[in-house]
This record gives sequence, structure tokens and C-alpha cells, in this order.
Amino acid sequence: MHWFFKVLIVLGLFGFFIVFILFIRPKLLPIKQIINSEKYGIILQSERWGGVIRVTGDILVVPGARIDVDPGTQILIVTSGDKSNMDLIPLHLKSGVNAEPEDIFGVMHGEPFYDEGQKISLRFFKFYAKGTSQQPVILASDTDTKSPYDINTIWINSGILSNVKLASFRRLEIGPNVIISESSISDSGECGVCILRGKPQVLNSIFNGTLRNYIWVERASPLISGNTFLPTKGNGVVVNPKRFGSPKILNNKFQLPGYSGVYFLEGGEKKGGEITSNFFAAGDITIPCDSKVSVTQNHIKSNLRFLKSGNCVGSITIGENYWEVDSPEKIVNERVIEKELDFTVNIKEVLKSPPKNAGEK
Repeated sequence: MHWFFKVLIVLGLFGFFIVFILFIRPKLLPIKQIINSEKYGIILQSERWGGVIRVTGDILVVPGARIDVDPGTQILIVTSGDKSNMDLIPLHLKSGVNAEPEDIFGVMHGEPFYDEGQKISLRFFKFYAKGTSQQPVILASDTDTKSPYDINTIWINSGILSNVKLASFRRLEIGPNVIISESSISDSGECGVCILRGKPQVLNSIFNGTLRNYIWVERASPLISGNTFLPTKGNGVVVNPKRFGSPKILNNKFQLPGYSGVYFLEGGEKKGGEITSNFFAAGDITIPCDSKVSVTQNHIKSNLRFLKSGNCVGSITIGENYWEVDSPEKIVNERVIEKELDFTVNIKEVLKSPPKNAGEK
């Protein structure tokens, strides 16, 4: 047999072995019950967690396996001494604080580096944590003095987080098939929820404390509805649509004085998203002049702010909203800020009373 065909056979067998280990074998094995245990490393079969799970190293769950978490379970992550580091990127292994004036691999000036040799990251392809209002699932660091840098990245590709209390983590990245509902997300470093693709849902949850942004959306079209964003040091929902993103931001309550409740970084979208039926108690709506996002049926106590680009001409029409001001001219003069001189803002109509469902679940 020619050597080329021998190589193909070896590669084919190796590929089948990998697929079997990662996708097929986990589905053939029974679900393993894990209660009051220590966890770290690669997980090769589906597990059900309960009691107190103490995580002492990086976790990677293979694509064919699933983690289910019982109500009342506490998943507590140690803040140093990673027993199973799986991130060997040199800049992620760097420790200490970024003293440079510019960002280094996403780490801003004054922020601690990822220090992956000590800090822990979690990677789940399928993660289902379903608590109850009486017995929420807790996912947080195991220290009393919490920090947004206690845990590095929590990555969940698909699953449900319902009645979960997440705290003290750098970033939570969710995939296209994740639903977060009735949960609390607090003390995050870079983003309480990072959405980079697909149409995940963030529903009826409370965001309390972030150093950058509560929700970061890039090239995605999530449903963000019924949430409460409490005062913090960053923005609420930051969107970089990259032309194809069209998020629906509905029925949320924003309490973010000095920051933006919703912040669109780019315009020129192919479709445009929705900012509808929200209550902006504090926190501006910030959009570029060429944004196609629809702003309508909101209760707005804050400002409509435009990003300056130096080339904004023409006009934009804003939908029907309640501004607590009757005159469209007064709204444009007093509540529309930082627009360029050659750019016109048209207020379609001013509602006489707040929309009934603005900011409500």
C-alpha cells in the first residue's frame, strides 16, 4: 500500500478516536453524581452537581458532556493555586498589574493581569444551573473579601442559568444558545455578560457592580429584556453591531448616573436593533448618527447622546417616547447632546404619559 494511503488511514483513525472521546463516549456513559466534592481538570462524562462544589483548578467539559446543577448548590472557586491550568498563552500567564498607559491584551492600565498560572477559568459546552427563588445556585469565589478579579473567564456555549447568583468574576462569555433568567450578576471586571454571537437571552435579572460594562454585545442579536441595571462604574448595554447585529433591548430599567444605559459604538447596521419600552431613570442613550436602531416607547429621564465622528450630516428621526418634556423643540435643545451642527434630530412625537410597560418585566 502506498505511504499516502497509510497516512490517510492513520489520520482517519486518529480523527475517529478524537470524535469518539469528545462527542460519542460521553453520551454512552451514565450521568455521574457529584455532591460536596472538589473539582478540577477535564470532565469526560456528564455530571450532576449538588451540595458544595469546591473548584480548585481550571475546568474543561468536553462537547459531548453536560453539567446539571441542582437547586441550592454552591460552586465556590478558589482564588489562587490553579491545579490544572489549561491556558498557556504567555500574556495570560503574566501576573501583577498593568502599569503601562495602553491596554495589553485587553488588560487596561491599573488592572491586574490574568495570572492564569494561579487564577481559574471555567469552560462548559453544556451547563444547566436551575435554582429556585428559595434555593438559588451560587457561583462565586470562596473568599469573604470578594473582587471582580477572583475568577477569570466563565465560558458557557449552551445552557440555562435560572435563579443563579454569579459574583466576583472577570468575564462571563455566553454562546448563542444560552438563556440567563431571574439571576443576579454582581462584581464583574470586564463584562457581566459578554455576547459575541447568535441570539442568547438575558431576562429578568439584576446587575449590580461592574468595572467596565454590564453587558457587551458584538456582532450578535440577543434579547435583553426585563433586567435592572443598578448604579456602577460602567455602562449598561454596550453594542458593537458590526453591521449584522440587531439586539432587542426591551423593558429594562437603567439606573446609571454618569454613564450610558445603552451605548452603540458603531452604526451602519444592515438591519438595526430595538430600544423599546425601557425606563431610563439615569443613564444616557448613546448612538452614532448613522445608527439604524429604533428608539421608541421608552420613558427617558436622561439624555440622547450622539457620538461625534466629524462627518455627521443629514438627519435622524427618533420614535415616540415619554421625556417628561412636552415640546419636541425643547427636547432637542436640552436633552439631545453632543450632536454635530450639520446634523438634525427629529422627534417624531412626544408621549404625554409614560408607556405602561416601560421598565417592567
